Amino acid sequence: MSDSKHLYDDGFYKAQMDKSYISAKEMLGYLNTLLPNPKSVIDVGCGVGTWLKAWSEINEDMQVFGIDGNDVSKGLYQISLDFYQRVDLTQNYMILMDSLTANTGGGGSPLH
Repeated sequence: MSDSKHLYDDGFYKAQMDKSYISAKEMLGYLNTLLPNPKSVIDVGCGVGTWLKAWSEINEDMQVFGIDGNDVSKGLYQISLDFYQRVDLTQNYMILMDSLTANTGGGGSPLH
């Protein structure tokens, strides 16, 4: 991983994840009126998944998937690690494209 792993450590996420979650709940309430009933969400740069947690609470049937390069304690993640992939996108962006293709649950497909 790059030097960013030193910036985005446990302390970083502990300090901001509660406020991130509150922001997500507020913004997604509005966004959900513009994009009603999405079936899936992929969050690239999801951190520990606070926005994905908020999406899941809006719609329990929604498929969520998070991608990030962080390396933090497993207890900080707000989503199941079954729906998270650690990826260093500075090394190979095609990893992201492969992951999107494998995890697209809403019936769409990513554009290459």
